[in-house]
Amino acid sequence: MSGHNLAPYLAAAVAHNPRAMQRLEKFVGAQRGHMLVLAKNGGYADHRAITMGRAEHAISARLFLGFLETLSEDQKDEQKLFQIFRNGWPRAISEAEMKENPSIAFVARSSVERNADDLSIMFELVVFQTACSLLGKRSIAPETEKDDTEVFNNFTAWVRTFEAAADKQGAPYMLNGKRYPEKRREYFSSGMIDHLNAVRLSEESSRAFDIAQTIAGIDTEAYTDGITLSSQELEAISAFAKSAEEANSAAYMTMLLKAANADKKFAFTQSNDEPTARYRAAEQQLRELGVQFDVAKQRIDIIQEQLLAEQERSKRREAEQAEQAADLAELAALRNALYQMDADDDDPSDDAAIQWEKPRKLPPHLVSLGGLPPWRAEMTKRIPDAKFIPADVTLPEDTIRAASELWIEPSYLGHSAFYRAVAVAKAAGVPVKYWPGRNVDLCMRAVQTAK
Repeated sequence: MSGHNLAPYLAAAVAHNPRAMQRLEKFVGAQRGHMLVLAKNGGYADHRAITMGRAEHAISARLFLGFLETLSEDQKDEQKLFQIFRNGWPRAISEAEMKENPSIAFVARSSVERNADDLSIMFELVVFQTACSLLGKRSIAPETEKDDTEVFNNFTAWVRTFEAAADKQGAPYMLNGKRYPEKRREYFSSGMIDHLNAVRLSEESSRAFDIAQTIAGIDTEAYTDGITLSSQELEAISAFAKSAEEANSAAYMTMLLKAANADKKFAFTQSNDEPTARYRAAEQQLRELGVQFDVAKQRIDIIQEQLLAEQERSKRREAEQAEQAADLAELAALRNALYQMDADDDDPSDDAAIQWEKPRKLPPHLVSLGGLPPWRAEMTKRIPDAKFIPADVTLPEDTIRAASELWIEPSYLGHSAFYRAVAVAKAAGVPVKYWPGRNVDLCMRAVQTAK
């Protein structure tokens, strides 16, 4: 067995044993994709022992190869292997573990009793041989050395033949350097066969294959489309055929098997492309999400700009409303002042109708504009800290700007002076108020209760 690694054969054995696969699937769990990648990088993924079965067997065998790559040499990982072996081949593992000198011949005889096909027997011997190696035991017992040696040599020859066939194409390996062109021409009229109908089957064989394809649900002509048999392959068939009918039947079967192999290779290619396809789909989705994000961000920027503009407009409206409210209050005060000026200043009913409020502390720098000299003189006595400016002097704009409040008595005050004084006060943020007529007592009440 020197020079031949049993890993691909062990993987194939596990893949073809449902009970062993059940245990493997539990160990693998969600790491299935990772295991298949490890197997692809391990070097045995395309070994003939791995790919000789159906696609499902090849995938399962690769799964086991990847699982082997993850195992370390500690006892815990070794026990995982033995759990898989015990599930699939309890008798063989019992022989390897329980016997001090296990016998490969005993395992072979036991396997023959339970299995009808040679491949299952060889797979059990692969597992037994691996278990003995892991346990540090020989598979040849002293008491059954002759039988064990014979079985071991047959097993070794099987592996070597398998390796030789794996290294070469089928036809050259079977011909082994010899040529049989005359025998090929005896059985086949053409140098090669490029479609299934060119294989001349006997009437009996045709009916048999028609029944077979009906049962299988496959149209053999469609299934073998593009499959050819070369002259060398036909020679290899002819070399081992005993008649033309046997050769044609073998050619027919060879085309079907080559088609099945091509179909399996295509399936492997598709499964390998699947992660790439998912990655590209994810990439495309990421690009689409990026575009959607950019569009959404642009919309957010536009909405933010609109919001800021609306906030600015709202501020302006609030300022305008405040200004309008101040103007309305000013106009109301002006109307009240004009009304009081027209009223009878000495009417006692006016004094009785006025409801007094708690007097306020007068602000400093109070400035008054307009009013007749007697009224100004009396008001100066009442409010000595205030400045009472006549209507006929040049408008003292700096004094108005420095005022805490500007009070206007519009009697004999020109329009230009009135509007100019109001404009200067408002620009400086000075409140503008109006004296309620020429009654000094009413004016004092107004200034003391102003808000």
